[in-house]
Amino acid sequence: EECESALAAAVDRLKVPEASLRRMFATAEKRAREYALEVSLDLERLGSSEGRPGPTEKLQILEAPARESETPIALERIFTEAADADRQLELMDDLVTYLIDESRLHTQGIVDRAARALLEGAGVDRVVYLRLTPDGKYLESRGLYGAFDPRLLGLFIPMSPYPNVFSHVLQGPAVLWVHEKSPPVIKALITPEVQQFFPLREMFVGRVGRAVQPIGVFAGGRLSGHPPLDEIAFLAFRRFCDLASLGMSVWRRD
Repeated sequence: EECESALAAAVDRLKVPEASLRRMFATAEKRAREYALEVSLDLERLGSSEGRPGPTEKLQILEAPARESETPIALERIFTEAADADRQLELMDDLVTYLIDESRLHTQGIVDRAARALLEGAGVDRVVYLRLTPDGKYLESRGLYGAFDPRLLGLFIPMSPYPNVFSHVLQGPAVLWVHEKSPPVIKALITPEVQQFFPLREMFVGRVGRAVQPIGVFAGGRLSGHPPLDEIAFLAFRRFCDLASLGMSVWRRD
């Protein structure tokens, strides 16, 4: 009953059919078992409380650097429309499979895979990941994916006294679509700091983490001359942002 309740909650949050979600989890489990056999893992011990990593071990996994043998995420292609349903499920499967593979899991891997899913799944040309600093005073750009000025990497954006659309989603709605028909109060949040990343003043913005414990922000948009953002792309962006947020929240939890 508890599993069914969790499944229903996941279906509601990710807005995908239950059958598709079950298939995705089944594929992830199959891949995890195949990987376990490759490296001679004891699955029975892994499934017991004795074999699960404790809080300290999880923290070490979270902060571990990327392994040299890990294949870099390829982001050369430019997508100008959201992927079809089958491809979106493949991207979700890739992210879920990574989230359950504790031997490789670290925050940069989650961010990289989420960025690829947002680029291809939502069909945006550029994605930025901004992480909230430990003191909660700034958002630091920690990942640029797509067509950005590389000098924007490492930029610190203050949370106050002047609010912006990035900081807005940390306390407000989890995901936001900003466009020319947005209310004036939202359009006013497109500050010069935000325009450095998205000069067209149209973007999707999504919170990473829970409202009571935010971790950062994903934001994506398209280049000039490409089709404007649409409802299909927004739904895809929300799905992948929610999934990445869920993964990051689990591994940041004590």
